Amino acid sequence: MSDESRLVRVASGQGFWGDDLEAPVRQVEGGPIDYLMLDYLAEVTMSIMQKQRARDPQAGYARDFVPLMERIFPACVERGVRVVTNAGGVNPLGCAEAVADAGRRAGVAGRAKVGLVSGDDLMDRLDELLRDGHELTHMETGAPLSEVRDRVQSANAYIGAAPIVRALELGADVIVTGRSTDTALTYGPLMHEFGWSDDDHDRLAAGVVAGHINECGAQSTGGNCMADWWQVPDLAQVGFPIVEVSPDGTFIVTKHEGSGGWVTRASVTEQIVYEMGDPSTYITPDVIADFTSIQLDDRGNHRVHVHGITGRARTDFLKVSIAYSSGWKATGTLVGAFNLFVYGSVIYIGERISGDPRYGHSRTAYALFSVGLLNSFTNFAHHSYHLPLNEIVKWIAFVVSMLEIIILVRAVSDLWALVRTSEERPFCATRGSFAAAKYWSVAIVGSAILISIPPLNAIIHGTYAVGATIGIDTMILLGAAIWILSEFLTMRDGPDGPEVLHGPRMRWSVIGLNVGVALLVLWLHVAGIVTGVTRMQLAPEETYVPPIWLGASSGIMFAITGTVVFAFFLLVLMTLPPLEIRYFWAQDMARQTSRKP
Repeated sequence: MSDESRLVRVASGQGFWGDDLEAPVRQVEGGPIDYLMLDYLAEVTMSIMQKQRARDPQAGYARDFVPLMERIFPACVERGVRVVTNAGGVNPLGCAEAVADAGRRAGVAGRAKVGLVSGDDLMDRLDELLRDGHELTHMETGAPLSEVRDRVQSANAYIGAAPIVRALELGADVIVTGRSTDTALTYGPLMHEFGWSDDDHDRLAAGVVAGHINECGAQSTGGNCMADWWQVPDLAQVGFPIVEVSPDGTFIVTKHEGSGGWVTRASVTEQIVYEMGDPSTYITPDVIADFTSIQLDDRGNHRVHVHGITGRARTDFLKVSIAYSSGWKATGTLVGAFNLFVYGSVIYIGERISGDPRYGHSRTAYALFSVGLLNSFTNFAHHSYHLPLNEIVKWIAFVVSMLEIIILVRAVSDLWALVRTSEERPFCATRGSFAAAKYWSVAIVGSAILISIPPLNAIIHGTYAVGATIGIDTMILLGAAIWILSEFLTMRDGPDGPEVLHGPRMRWSVIGLNVGVALLVLWLHVAGIVTGVTRMQLAPEETYVPPIWLGASSGIMFAITGTVVFAFFLLVLMTLPPLEIRYFWAQDMARQTSRKP
């Protein structure tokens, strides 16, 4: 093979600190590559690492990179794959030493060299630079560094590819850098392999573009798709990008065969314009690339040809990332979902009906809260309108959802037991609502059992089959609201005050709401069957697109059922007498206070 026809394959393995740790494994084992680049750093990442190092001098780098290297070291050595990464963060020496130890544990000591690139840390040189007249002004505001010098915590220059090239020349198999630019992790190996010189501006610019496409991992292979994202196949096993570069700087963007995601002109374009300032002046330490010169040709089969790139001489300055203390920030996180709101209502109304403040500490209450919180994190798979292709995710979500159903049915049964003998009137709206919730429980358990049968599970996805939770939730919330209002009206108007809540109008409201919800649940089942059947008729490589009539029918059915539910909900509101909310709140607070031990 002539020098002009040979290719160098640089694969992306990480797009950020916390990215998919299986991705670099798949890149090394999934097909031929020459280099694996892993980009861990961003400005906020450097600040986080600096805070970690301030607490522990041994920290300050991407700790998950070390066990990853221990895992892939043997395969990299066997296949001749060299690794280039900025996982060193603010402590590249500590990271390199840890990687060397990982190599010994992996049994490749003596067969793999670990290279270290340092020199980006400017903390000890800041005062010297300021004395020499370098103001280090803020890129956006123009404010000089001297205004915040006494609060600076870290200062790191963005360094280019020269030290990476030197480390490769010295035979390093794994190169650990500090704040190297993201793109240098790709074009550094290309400069080494092809002998590109510092004044070969067009080829260097092409390497920068290749690095920019590689630097964010799966964002260029469908992971950042904002148009027809629902058609991107198998994102659970998304393939990360690989650039196949020729000596003249032209290259192909692709991914390993059989991996998820896609490589198209659109997906590559989405990454090219990511984090873009002036596209004609993309500044790096080694060259200024003109992104307006990029030309893309989609060659099909997940291969996009990139060519025509031009560049010009580098600047005489480097960018420096400086972090400084600027007060304190309090951050709170509230994790919740509608199901937790319903479960909280179940626990609250159970405590009020029973008159036992310990109800909120019962096993059922704790089980509801725990499984509801867990399902807040796993429900994305169960309620995805795409059948999850990752079987582990699918089954975890299914098991958690089944647990949730069982506990919810138990809670509904407890509520029914509390209210079934609590009223003597012919119709009690609370009792009627909880009775409906009980019947919906039977429906949901039946649906859940049906979709656990493999053939039916393949056809009727959980989103549709357990749509009956809508009925349970609606009736629980309605029954709870009526019970609380009954207590309020009794306190305000005497024993006959709540009668207005339990008359014929409320009876028809409860019935009407259930009819509306039943229509919605029925349609969800129909839509689920249609979706499952049409998916099963597709070839493995075909992308599912919902039938137009299904989307139109869904809109019509949602409009009809929504109108029915809204109409009867309006009837409920019209049934209620005028309420003095301030009085209700004061009486309720007094009631709660009087119950405290």
